[in-house]
Amino acid sequence: MSYWKPDYSVQVQQLDNQHKEFFGILEELSVAVDEEDHLDIDYIVVKLDLYALYHFACEEHYLAKYGYPDFEVHKQLHAGYSKGVETVKEKLAEDKISGVFELFDFMKEWWEKHILKSDKQYGPF
Repeated sequence: MSYWKPDYSVQVQQLDNQHKEFFGILEELSVAVDEEDHLDIDYIVVKLDLYALYHFACEEHYLAKYGYPDFEVHKQLHAGYSKGVETVKEKLAEDKISGVFELFDFMKEWWEKHILKSDKQYGPF
């Protein structure tokens, strides 16, 4: 199952590719959850964290470099995501399986909304 949809395109190839990669890693997490592979779940959660940091740094670099007018607002959205993930990850320590379902849902929903509402605004810019 692919979580990436063509509607998510922001018309910036490098950033579209990064969004696709993130959704691909999210698919890996889905498989690990289905298999109840706790070791893979831990690894993939770290992978998602690191990839989000990389993507946000790249995206923010471009937005700042090209003078995107809503740069600070966009940067704050990224910070909010990171805080949200940390809050949900606390539940992973208590109950890995239910916590990972909540983390998966949070990430998938956040990225879908963020791309469709916020990232789509910088494409034409």
